[in-house]
Amino acid sequence: MTKIEMSDEDKKRLIEAVQTAIGVSVNEFIMENNFITYNCIHMLKWDEINTSIAKNMNEDNYDIKNFNRGIFCPILIYDKDSKNIYLPMRTKNLLKLKKDRNKRKVPHYLDALVTKNKDIKVEKQQQEFFDTDKVFNKEMVEKILMPLNNIEINNFIVCAFDEIKGELIAFKALILDSNLREYYAEDWSYFISPTYNTAIDFNYTNPDSDPDDDLEIGIKDTSDLEINKKEKETKEFESC
Repeated sequence: MTKIEMSDEDKKRLIEAVQTAIGVSVNEFIMENNFITYNCIHMLKWDEINTSIAKNMNEDNYDIKNFNRGIFCPILIYDKDSKNIYLPMRTKNLLKLKKDRNKRKVPHYLDALVTKNKDIKVEKQQQEFFDTDKVFNKEMVEKILMPLNNIEINNFIVCAFDEIKGELIAFKALILDSNLREYYAEDWSYFISPTYNTAIDFNYTNPDSDPDDDLEIGIKDTSDLEINKKEKETKEFESC
């Protein structure tokens, strides 16, 4: 592949959607609501990003699909013309998922989605930061991908972005192989519009972790001991 098939205008609209959501919307919510705590601000931020993308990419050639993974629901952006499908994700999250891949007992939804890049394979380098060669149970992967069974997909692409205190500073489109190794990348950061964010910094708009940082949402490994129901409910509540 020499170029990802998305027009510059669509790239601008996608990046503008993310930029608007992280730079304005969450700050506005905090300023309008006099709460004493903001325990679920992480979830709110992603709801804002996903909704903003859905509004900006509301064109005939795009479908926005909710990819429900339990208590966290990412979105997928499907281009009906190119048959490419995109997942927005923070670069920090992506790096953590790479680092922890071989520790996971069940596949993360990213582990499943990259299998859509069927004809792509990156040779393992002698010196790599993370070992990502683990092969997950095929049935578990297929179960995660069931909502996409009737959709023709040419490439799965991660839209990885970085932010600092509500400012979008980097945005890349990445094609990964089935081991999360980078096969192809385009830097779309030059489409980021300069902003002058004067909103008050409540230290809530740039949390240390996102809800999908640590959530291992996949198919339950029934070979392990079952988690006590009460402990499971407590864990889900605390992860907001």
